[in-house]
Amino acid sequence: MKHSFFRFSAVVAGVLFAFAFLALPAADAQLSKIFRRDFQLENLVVTEVSSVNEHEGIIKAVRKRDATFCFEFSGGKKHSIPCAEAAVSDANVYIITVSGGTELFFKNRTAATLADFSAGDKINVFGNTQEDTGTSTIDAIIVRNMSDKGEGKKVLVYHQLNNLLLVSMTEEAGGSRIITAQSRGGDTYTITVKNVTIFLTKNRQPVTISAFTVGTVFNVWGLFNTADKTMNALIIRTLSDETTGATIQGVIQSIDGANIVLKVEKATGFPHLAGRMITIQSGLTASTSIQVHGMLDPAGNIMNGVRRIIFKPFADGN
Repeated sequence: MKHSFFRFSAVVAGVLFAFAFLALPAADAQLSKIFRRDFQLENLVVTEVSSVNEHEGIIKAVRKRDATFCFEFSGGKKHSIPCAEAAVSDANVYIITVSGGTELFFKNRTAATLADFSAGDKINVFGNTQEDTGTSTIDAIIVRNMSDKGEGKKVLVYHQLNNLLLVSMTEEAGGSRIITAQSRGGDTYTITVKNVTIFLTKNRQPVTISAFTVGTVFNVWGLFNTADKTMNALIIRTLSDETTGATIQGVIQSIDGANIVLKVEKATGFPHLAGRMITIQSGLTASTSIQVHGMLDPAGNIMNGVRRIIFKPFADGN
């Protein structure tokens, strides 16, 4: 009885499947209009580009038989599949729709725009495709120009800069801020911080921009312009949560109250700081007790030739 039940269930399932399948249009072209799939085409040749703006438009491209490879993605893997064939031609025309959400790249995977694509370029396309007789329409997710464009071109890339020293920060109209930072190698970067920028502590906890001041060491990730070393910051993470003992030697550049800006000549244990501007929060106040070594003129109440100043604020005045 049990086996009869399973046989009956199998028959019913088979009939339902057959009914569902037969209810669909029989032609492959019609089926392709119902089922959309992630699809990749490689080594297409561009025949025409029409653009609405630098990120939206249409790319028309063809493939020559045996020159283009087609892939389908399923189960997290890439599978080779037959390319769609034209009804009457040795080339199959593809209409590639580029929208605001499409990522455009050069061969070296740096960012591109539609203006960087032209007739004759070889491209790879990844997106959703609907095949039709002789023509395939692709809603592109990624289009990569495989021609030798973009090599050495000044482009925007997503990039991370590490161990930068915050030299200055200014506030701009609209609430954005401009950070000038310096690398250990002495390169200077200009970083734009906007309301979408995420700020993190060293242990990756959310923090406000107030945690970033002159002298802060930080990492930053965002859209980087390789031409002028500017970046629109998306994430900034301070590395200055922890302090350590150090001896620094340098030349005073300015004194503003208790803050002294020093150009470092030598920093014991931190050779990369040489040449940087360090803000020393000295803690000097009107009640600070200090010890000074130099040449004293008792009559004129003047000391010059100062060789050494030792100071330490005493809470109790001793």
